[in-house]
Parts: sequence; structure tokens; C-alpha cells
Amino acid sequence: MDGTFDMRIATPLLFGPLDDPETARLPLEMVKARYDDLLTRLPSAAGFDYAAFLPETAGTGCSPGDATEAQEFFGPRLAKVNGGPRSVDQVVERIRLCAARRDAQQADLVRFFEAPAGP
Repeated sequence: MDGTFDMRIATPLLFGPLDDPETARLPLEMVKARYDDLLTRLPSAAGFDYAAFLPETAGTGCSPGDATEAQEFFGPRLAKVNGGPRSVDQVVERIRLCAARRDAQQADLVRFFEAPAGP
């Protein structure tokens, strides 16, 4: 964040932790804490603002609360960012679909894993 290198090089540092359940929430917390700093350092090129990628840090959420959090935080901030509203909508939809899938499958999975093992 000190400006010594192009922020595009740091994307693996921002998005890499999303692959591990133990660290998946860290990128979102960092983005929320340093949003203004990030916004001033992310480039715009070829009609696209790199800030539109930031909602992806919320994309591992899987509850209605996670969807609301993503919408409330990113929605107003990215309303005028090129590609921002679409990116926010896609992430929020993905979170809501995950929550719906979890709710639809949870009872069956619990029954399956609680059933006694057969011979």
C-alpha cells in the first residue's frame, strides 16, 4: 500500500486467501478497512476500473447476511465505477444462491451423516 509497485501485481495477495475457509474472510475485512486507500491506487484502463473486482472479496459468503453486507458496503461505493454495479450484483447473487442451496440441502445431508453406517 506504500505505492512502490503496481497494485495489479498484488492481486494474488488479495484474492489468494479466498481459497481457504480459514482465511477467506480476511480479504473482505482488509478491503473494508482500507477501501479509500485501495481506490486511489487501483488503475483504470481500457474502459474498466480495477475497483470493480473488489466485491469478489465478499464472494465466499453463503448467508443472507453476507449478501446484505456485500450489497450495503459495495453497492453505494461502486455505483459510479465502470463495471461496479454489475460486479456487485453478480457477487450478491452468487452469495444468495449459495445460501439457498445450503438451506435446500442441509436437512438431507444431516440425515445422511447421522444415519448409522451399513455393513
